[in-house]
Amino acid sequence: CKSINPDEAVAYGAAVQGAILKAGGSGGGAALEGISSDLVLLDVTPLSLGIELEGKVMSVLIPRNTGIPCVKSREYTTCEDWQTEIDVVVYEGERPQTSANNKLGE
Repeated sequence: CKSINPDEAVAYGAAVQGAILKAGGSGGGAALEGISSDLVLLDVTPLSLGIELEGKVMSVLIPRNTGIPCVKSREYTTCEDWQTEIDVVVYEGERPQTSANNKLGE
């Protein structure tokens, strides 16, 4: 997996957005010549979002590239009978084990 420099990603995105805005204005838009004018930008999750199950296993609730905002639900059961509380730990990532993903919170 290739690493992406966040500063370069922001600069590239700003340049693309600037070219789109210029193309829509009176400035012409030679930078986007030949690109469709009905271009749509969507906010999506860059990585899958899920929770940790017994055995440090990742259960994906929202797969990567899902449009946001979104609403998802899933039923889970407790590991033992008569449990009165649980800890829900949220992760982002694509690995099956939570230890290889990024912990977002509890």
